[in-house]
Amino acid sequence: MKDLFGAPVKKRSIETDTQKHLQFLEKQVERLEKQLELLRKQQETTLQELKKTESQKQPEDPIVEKTRELEETETIFHEEESFPIDEPDYILLEKPQLKRAKAIKLLEKEAVKEVSTHRREIILKKIEEELRKQELSAKELKILFVDEYEYCSKATFYRYLETLRKEQRIDSIKINGKEYLCSIPQKPTF
Repeated sequence: MKDLFGAPVKKRSIETDTQKHLQFLEKQVERLEKQLELLRKQQETTLQELKKTESQKQPEDPIVEKTRELEETETIFHEEESFPIDEPDYILLEKPQLKRAKAIKLLEKEAVKEVSTHRREIILKKIEEELRKQELSAKELKILFVDEYEYCSKATFYRYLETLRKEQRIDSIKINGKEYLCSIPQKPTF
């Protein structure tokens, strides 16, 4: 076969085109494998750096944490007040409810912390209050505080009674052979 100028034309074989295409694809695969390996190495180093920073992170001071929570609460309430009054009610309904819910959750969290730290004193006061209302036996009190209210375990309840006796906040009296507990009025301290 000859071209327009009469020069012989080389036959292009399908095999050479396929081989070239195959070689090109192999080079692309090699290049992609190298890029993948680099990405894996970068990921590993990033994870190691992240672990180092996490391990070096110091726990926050409880005072700083408490201050931040109070600031969040204050900003929530201040932002709530900043809505214009002229807007229709249907516009105002969404924004304060979300912020209010967040504020309520923060207050609940704070209340739970307060109760858990002063739980013992709260239960001791509740026992005294119940005994001021009526004289009950230790067993009746145990049924009330341990079984019904589930404030504490049985052993803890009896330790609380013993503590109240030692502090002379309650005393026991016998009436017709049955022992009852009663609250002792405390003298006010000035």
